[in-house]
Amino acid sequence: MVSYVDARVAEVYRAREDSGQLDNTILIFTSDHGGFTGQYCVPETWDTAWYDGILRVPLMIRYGTRVPARKITALPESIDVLPTIL
Repeated sequence: MVSYVDARVAEVYRAREDSGQLDNTILIFTSDHGGFTGQYCVPETWDTAWYDGILRVPLMIRYGTRVPARKITALPESIDVLPTIL
């Protein structure tokens, strides 16, 4: 699944690059942990909320050369995405 997502993200990136609009485009990739049912086949419960599959949800944002690349080690939350973009 990771390889598939990587290929699709690369496809969008190349399409924007080929159109000359890459530096005018905000690319955002994120996901939901989905209650990590694929990993443990059980619904999310509070007593299991500290598993790696719950804590490590991807969030990548790219905005051309306008915002320098950096790695943030803090745990992002989906609620942070909109204020960050604005």
